[in-house]
Amino acid sequence: MKWIKWILLGVGGLLVLAIVLVVSFLATFDPNSYKSELAATVKQQTGRDLSIPGDVRLSYFPWLGFETGGVTLGNAQGFGETPFAQISAVKVKVEVLPLLRRVLSIDVVELIGLRLDLQKSRDGASNWDDLAGAGDEGGQTDSGGTGESGGAAPVLAALSLGGLKIEDAAVRYRDAQSGQDITLNEVSLLTGKVVLSKPFDVELNAKAAVNEPNLTAALRMTARLTANLDAQRYTIADLDFAADLAGDPVPAGAMSLTLTGGAEADLAAQVARIFALEVTAGALTAQLDGEVKQLDATPQFDIKLDIPTFDARQLMQELALPPLNTADADVLREVAVQAQAAGSPLAVDVKLLAIALDDTQIEAAAELRNLGDPKQLPRITAQANISKIDLDRYLPSEPEQPAAQTGAGGGSAAPTADDTPIGLPIELLRTLNARAEVKLGAVTVKKLNISDVALVLSARDGVVRLDPLSLSLYDGLFKGRTIIDVRGAQPKFDVRAQLAGVQAGPLLADFMGDDKVHGRSDANLAITTRGETVGALKKALNGTVAVAFQDGAIKDFNLAEELRRAEAKLKKQDYRSAGTQPTDFSSATVSGRFKNGVLHTSDLDLRSPLLRVGGEGQIDVAAETMDYLATVTFTGEKTGQGGAAGEDLKGLPIPVRVTGAFDDPTIKLELAKALEAKARAELKKKTAAEKARLQLKADQAKSELAKKAEEEKSRAEQKAEEEREQAEEELKKKAEEKLKKLFE
Repeated sequence: MKWIKWILLGVGGLLVLAIVLVVSFLATFDPNSYKSELAATVKQQTGRDLSIPGDVRLSYFPWLGFETGGVTLGNAQGFGETPFAQISAVKVKVEVLPLLRRVLSIDVVELIGLRLDLQKSRDGASNWDDLAGAGDEGGQTDSGGTGESGGAAPVLAALSLGGLKIEDAAVRYRDAQSGQDITLNEVSLLTGKVVLSKPFDVELNAKAAVNEPNLTAALRMTARLTANLDAQRYTIADLDFAADLAGDPVPAGAMSLTLTGGAEADLAAQVARIFALEVTAGALTAQLDGEVKQLDATPQFDIKLDIPTFDARQLMQELALPPLNTADADVLREVAVQAQAAGSPLAVDVKLLAIALDDTQIEAAAELRNLGDPKQLPRITAQANISKIDLDRYLPSEPEQPAAQTGAGGGSAAPTADDTPIGLPIELLRTLNARAEVKLGAVTVKKLNISDVALVLSARDGVVRLDPLSLSLYDGLFKGRTIIDVRGAQPKFDVRAQLAGVQAGPLLADFMGDDKVHGRSDANLAITTRGETVGALKKALNGTVAVAFQDGAIKDFNLAEELRRAEAKLKKQDYRSAGTQPTDFSSATVSGRFKNGVLHTSDLDLRSPLLRVGGEGQIDVAAETMDYLATVTFTGEKTGQGGAAGEDLKGLPIPVRVTGAFDDPTIKLELAKALEAKARAELKKKTAAEKARLQLKADQAKSELAKKAEEEKSRAEQKAEEEREQAEEELKKKAEEKLKKLFE
């Protein structure tokens, strides 16, 4: 068995010789002698200059590594003399023995003084295009090998990195097309030991600057990362990111943002998740959870947003935004938002949108469909429930009216209210395809108290409908609908409304601050109009209106007393007022028709215990003027509101003409004309009566004369008859006597 011994000794000797030869080679190998060859190769492949001015130092065992004092790579042609990349020092070490087990164990990789100059020219070319193209010339085969062997590259069984340390790095990006200039300075990155599938810590610090818009930021981040290459699962945990921003886009000029939480991406399952992600900016904090599925197809997401109660006014102050002008300075002190949404880029379901606005609770849900479909308009369906809201608290406070100023030099007149645009988003309404149902428990607006509001808003093909709309107000009901048609050059409006049983007094007291008219009111309105300004809408008013009051009164105005006062003045008599009393009426109705902004009416009918009022005329809504003639008639009752009616006024139709502007009308009581007309009528009546009396007297005299003549005639005829009879009797006697004599 000695031959075995000699063989082993021979093999051992050969190994010792081989080791001596390798050690002798490594000891005498100088990598710096290859710097010029490496620079020539880079020049040939990229056309760039590679400079390694410092010494390259190698280590062999137990770490295979190199260290260089500096490397500079020139820029692409046409991008200036500034180097594309340069680094002050690089240190890389790989443990030798684990390589035999296909384990890549790398010590801490150190990069010091890294500088990158990234540019894009006006024609869209970048100074890294040639480097990206150079990588394709390595001859990759379809099998993924190097092209020479044709076999698959050996797969690492494991990867271990002692850490990555980057100090004093800077990156600059300049885009000649957009003029944008972005820089990252003082970049430092430090990681813990990196082992595949195991968490490792990361710490990043940098300063960023952008020229358009002018913005600077100091960035800080710590996180715990996990990269499982086999399972294709990547995780960010314990994220703590902070940014101190300053510049023109920042409303306050400077502010801080923080971001904490975590996220993960499971590429094998095509799922990405974010959990307990919290963003804080001043007084505002937002918390976000959710996941996205089907990353390579049409993503499907499900997210939840929670913004805890914050002070919106404080946030606006922190953002240096102008303070809100609200009637109540304490509104927007408590605002909170919760939302949950799911869907895809093509369809979204907002399952919940809950907003707490001071003492108002809003809950809503919505569906968005046909998103991103060029053949169909996006369709929105929504529902909302609002507990109660006092809108007057959020509306601007009433500004003080400045005194009118007149200039000696004249000048152009200020625009009138009629020139005010109504401000409809015409283009948006033309493309809107939506339906929303809203319910509101109670709302106060312009001091009006409204409850039980229910409305349905729909829009499609340029036609917007608010139909139906119902609400309760002041013991009554309102029902109506409004249609807005924006398909033409000007928007058209069609309004229908019904009011039933509304108490006018409390309504006017809240809305106008003065309850001049009381009573239960009913109304019907059916109008159309068109236009884009307030004036145009007034001028185009057409339709009908009818209003009725029951058991009402006109406060602080006694029409009967005004008439008595005017009567006393005409007669130059003293008048003692009965005190301020209302004009009560049992009923009042009026209707009319709008034609091109002018309301024509002829059927005013007001009835009270003492008065009857009728009227007719026109009201020009566009010009805000009126010309109306009312006729007041006292009834035959002896007493009424404020006392007895003057005898001269009973049954007398008294004209009352109202003319002029709405805000300063002229009321003319034409009592003198009425009394004069009454006097003429009474004189005419007396004249007619006297004429009739004289005629009657003449007729009576004529009748008496005729009667006397008839009596005289009768007596004459009777006397003549008597004389005739007497004559006949005498003749008869004479005849008898003669006959008697003859027979004797």
